[in-house]
Amino acid sequence: KIARALHSVVAAGLLSTALVTTAVGASKSEKFLADAERFLEKGEIKSAVIQLKNSLQADPMNVEARLLLGNTSLRLGDGAAAEKELLRAKQLGAEPGRWIIGLGKALAMQSKYYEILDEVQVDERLSSADRAKVLAMRGHAQLALKQVDEAVTSYDGALQLDPESPDARLGKVRVLIIKRQMDLARKEVDQLVQQHPDLAEAKVVRGELARQAGELDLAFNDFSQAIDLASTNRRAY
Repeated sequence: KIARALHSVVAAGLLSTALVTTAVGASKSEKFLADAERFLEKGEIKSAVIQLKNSLQADPMNVEARLLLGNTSLRLGDGAAAEKELLRAKQLGAEPGRWIIGLGKALAMQSKYYEILDEVQVDERLSSADRAKVLAMRGHAQLALKQVDEAVTSYDGALQLDPESPDARLGKVRVLIIKRQMDLARKEVDQLVQQHPDLAEAKVVRGELARQAGELDLAFNDFSQAIDLASTNRRAY
């Protein structure tokens, strides 16, 4: 009886120690996370990344830190790091709307098109706008894999949810190019650029169409603007 009582006391003590250690780790993790958020507000991205990693070292279960590190990695153009953190956030139970678009971007950065089709799927918990973005991402992946008919179906689905989806509309322009309907593609991308002048990808597509048509000055102008927009968009992500 004495041995059993002693065992119970020791077990309770160990459990209490573990709980205290966990609580302390969670508290430190939140402090590091708050520091990271302040660094991000000041534009000190690398310092923020260091503090986010410290946060996760203190508490690997901190979903907010995982999500923020994943999105900050995207901002730095590190698709592999973003993929790792956003997948972990998913595994920890984060809502799809908080990681799925970022994960799709991270996989696209790495040309992981099959992985996009596996991991980035329409979820009814997503908003209509996010479901449209997911379908457009899937369309881009399908187009890259030469699954043209499937891509068209994805783009059409995106446009049903969001008739003005710039990503889906640009995807349809790429389909027109594949089908060699160049005049219609040029007309559609001109309209897209006019409506969304900050869409770098549209400038790239229009620039390539201009280059193929021998309009080199127009092509150079579009490519230059696309580079500037891509740089600006990454800083503001």
